[in-house]
Amino acid sequence: PTVYATALPIDGAVVVTNFLQQKGVLGGYISARPIHFQKLTQGWLDMWNFPKATLHCTGGADAKVRILNFIHATHIVEDSGEFAQRLVTGADCMAVPILIERSYNKNHREGVKTIRTLFELPALFADSFGGEKNDAK
Repeated sequence: PTVYATALPIDGAVVVTNFLQQKGVLGGYISARPIHFQKLTQGWLDMWNFPKATLHCTGGADAKVRILNFIHATHIVEDSGEFAQRLVTGADCMAVPILIERSYNKNHREGVKTIRTLFELPALFADSFGGEKNDAK
């Protein structure tokens, strides 16, 4: 509750998500936060000036997979190593996880594409928007 409201965005998150939205590759926000935190989470996104996009608070990993499949997501940026590994090893979702490295997910990176900072994302999707790699900075 309080932690959701007072959390700081990951470094570069606002800049990079705005860049991805401008390029047409930001599909929305999907969180495993409980559904009853939807309004609080939307307020947090608005407070930090994240671009407008659909927010799904799913309440857990299974519902998160259902949403990814429903919106035909091709990729998801994730900080949960367990969830990223589920997507890599399971056949229940086609979305490719991109795991942002954090100390708490260091034991769950095997077989998962990782990035150290969000500023690495534009280069991963350069082909999707004409080869521009560094506009997000």
